Amino acid sequence: MTPSHYGVVAKRLEDLFGSSKHESEDEADGHHTGLNEHDDLIDPEEHLLEPSLDRLELARNQRSRTLGRYGLAAEALTVRPSSEPRPQNYSVSLIAGMTQDSIVGAQLVEGGVDASVFEHFIQELLKGLRERGAFNGPGVVLLLDNARIHHHSLVLEAARAQGVHVLFNAEYSPWLNPVEALFGLVKRKVKASQVATR
Repeated sequence: MTPSHYGVVAKRLEDLFGSSKHESEDEADGHHTGLNEHDDLIDPEEHLLEPSLDRLELARNQRSRTLGRYGLAAEALTVRPSSEPRPQNYSVSLIAGMTQDSIVGAQLVEGGVDASVFEHFIQELLKGLRERGAFNGPGVVLLLDNARIHHHSLVLEAARAQGVHVLFNAEYSPWLNPVEALFGLVKRKVKASQVATR
């Protein structure tokens, strides 16, 4: 870095953290500033450097005492908020039900899925299964994962009212849920087709 670069950097730091000129005037008058309280942290030879580099080091030391080593690094990495409006995210949720043989129901929902939406889906799914004669056998077991909405009382009451046994998958084990393979296939197809999004 050339001396001119040091001058530019020092000027920028003065604008950000306050001028060190006032501090040196206070020191000449005998006033103690925050810098003099920690003289052991300042290199005694730093006053022998060129003036612009001296101001740069003083400003850096002052700021590092204020924020600490990690706070200074975090501030340097902080992204300042932009005044431009951020684009709104658009998402679609897929709910699906499947048996050992086939997919028996699916629904696309714009945005997220809450307990009332999922409860309505379960009602319609079980109604369709009953019409197909699925309840004529030994019984129907509904396997759910441990999403919060799956444990909601609305969902559990709707399933049990239809005479369905509710079984929850092991926690943190999505690979044990067969419908996850279906979701993975759909995601791969969407990516491969390069569908334009909003």
